[in-house]
Amino acid sequence: MKILLVIYSLLLIIEMTHNVQQTALLNQSNYNIKMESKINVPKGNCQKIIIDGKFDDNEWKDAVQFVQSGNYIIYLKADDEVLAVGLKFPKPTGGLVSEIRITSNDKEVFLLHSSGALGEGVSGFPSTTKFELNNNKLWKANYSTKNSERNTAWINAGRPIERYDEANNKRDGIEFKIFRQKFTGDTLKFTIGWIRVEIKDGKPDSKKYNYPAGANLLNSDNWAKLILPVCTSSSVSQSDFPKLTGPYLGQSLPVDKAELFAPGIVSNGNNASSVAISPDGKEIYWDMDKIWFTKLENNTWTKPEIISFSKGNNYLYRVPCVSPDGKKLFFLSTQPGSVSQDKENIWYAEKSSTGWTEPKPIDSIVNKLRIHWNITVSNSGTLFFQESRLDIPDMGGIYTARLEKGNYTDPVKMGLEINAAGTMTTCPYISPDESYIIFNRVGNSPENSGIFISYRDKLGGWLPAVMLIGGGKDKGGLSPRISPDGKYLFFVNSGMYWMPIADLIEELRPIK
Repeated sequence: MKILLVIYSLLLIIEMTHNVQQTALLNQSNYNIKMESKINVPKGNCQKIIIDGKFDDNEWKDAVQFVQSGNYIIYLKADDEVLAVGLKFPKPTGGLVSEIRITSNDKEVFLLHSSGALGEGVSGFPSTTKFELNNNKLWKANYSTKNSERNTAWINAGRPIERYDEANNKRDGIEFKIFRQKFTGDTLKFTIGWIRVEIKDGKPDSKKYNYPAGANLLNSDNWAKLILPVCTSSSVSQSDFPKLTGPYLGQSLPVDKAELFAPGIVSNGNNASSVAISPDGKEIYWDMDKIWFTKLENNTWTKPEIISFSKGNNYLYRVPCVSPDGKKLFFLSTQPGSVSQDKENIWYAEKSSTGWTEPKPIDSIVNKLRIHWNITVSNSGTLFFQESRLDIPDMGGIYTARLEKGNYTDPVKMGLEINAAGTMTTCPYISPDESYIIFNRVGNSPENSGIFISYRDKLGGWLPAVMLIGGGKDKGGLSPRISPDGKYLFFVNSGMYWMPIADLIEELRPIK
């Protein structure tokens, strides 16, 4: 553990002491790694990749792989929206530093940096060695986080509910998702450099690597040439999709335990982080960085597709929530037009005769907060959501904002009955009548971690929350949602699960 702390401290000192950093991985490499000069990047499922550096089974199996000396593995694949790059280290590590440089026109070069934070620099040739921290437009990657942030990142990535442990959950490497909107055309020039930190004689010893050999900052002559698959339409004929009839995508209803929901459709190895169902049960929405949906037409479910307003751009659209009356669709997005594009903001679209209107951001009085997974709304229009900041004391937790005369009131943090001291409280779900609230809680013991529920008391306040479902794989998970009929609980735990819940909710409800 001391070694991990030494490595991590070294990275933070290097990467986080200045807002603008300088680096020269490309020119100071100890090792140049040979690579093919032209690579046909295969079309693969980039939605499967959870950006946490864990390289789980099936995440990269459809990528082209280059096994390098020292057993480094570089992965490349792309879909219509994303170029995915993976750099797997010979053995798991707690400290990671890497840089990608990409150009599509030999004029504009993007430097994408991952270490103690993400950073980006843009220049011509010679390529920049400067980048601005906390700047990663249209791309993302995992990075080494501060102690206070590690558990949040672990939970928000959809990993098991047990508390994150750096010693037992070192990262296998670095995973990048780079949105293709950032570049023009289907041909890119690419190079990557990275640092491997080892401990020798009790001291950190770093080695720098380049990929490919001979790459430099002066020009792209010796950079790898990536040929990306040509973008195609996401729409596929209904005949290519199985005929599914009946409620809940025609799935067999769970009886006495949690079951994967819609395997191969919603639970298909992708990182779906939330599910929302319309009040009549005829439309189902979920997210995989975009909002997907299917609807019941002529008693048959349509092939899933991306909702219209999130097509054609590379902004993130997450955690859809259908209002109890079915007239509004709330979600989080990084699209411009709200308080700040460097974070997720709450947006909504309204139901129309042809689908959904163009989305609008809700009031800045709410969006001024650093909102994250999840949002939920009651019959009265009151919003419940998670504030994710942990760097300011007493900021993180579940908040609520009432709708009064068409405008939202200043958000208020819920009390200790919900946001218990010494715990991380996330992912709220409010019942339409506000008689109960369900949420995730992560504490310092199994007894204080899992899915919890709190009920209204006689005076309109909230009773101390009690555990609804315990934490741990096969028991509970994140992002709890209740079906519109109140019968089923949906949650994320290495897949989207659902289980019967109505009887348990009534069993735990206090006697009036």
